[in-house]
Amino acid sequence: MRSLQAVICLLVLVSALLCGGLTGLARAAPPQWASEYDLKAAFIYNLLSFVDWPEGAVGDRIVLGVAGEGPMADTLTRLFRDRRIGKRPIAVRSVRSRAELRACNAVLFAYPDTERMRDGLAQMRDTSVLTMGDGQLFGYSGGILAFIVRDNTFRLAINPAAVERAHLKISSKLLSMSELISDREEAKK
Repeated sequence: MRSLQAVICLLVLVSALLCGGLTGLARAAPPQWASEYDLKAAFIYNLLSFVDWPEGAVGDRIVLGVAGEGPMADTLTRLFRDRRIGKRPIAVRSVRSRAELRACNAVLFAYPDTERMRDGLAQMRDTSVLTMGDGQLFGYSGGILAFIVRDNTFRLAINPAAVERAHLKISSKLLSMSELISDREEAKK
């Protein structure tokens, strides 16, 4: 696995490309480091291109919901403006209700507490929505993609059972670079 520092450097480069390219760096003041939220947004953008939804699950755009508090919805809106996955533009929404959650193609859970995260995941059962969140507990609780930092190393964990329940297809390339985890009953309590 790559070290956290190497992953951060890679994500800074990707983030710079997302934010308008590198053309201004040569003549501009010293480059600024991207925020943690910018890096996560760049990572999410790339992850979306490794996922295939069932036919009819995605309309004319990919709807990415952000459930919870914090600046991620604003960051994603800013960085995804005019961006596409394939031919589809990305629309970012802050979501608060079950209906809003289920109307998304992907949802980033940013709840500060596990109770709301578990409740949100329970509402997503039997939908073709890509769920993403922080920590191994997210994956153990039935989330699809979990962002994990362990021993100064960034890892992506994927729950194949949750992928199957959602009828999604995730690229074998992404699966091979990820830690595979499974649902755990104790995580759902």
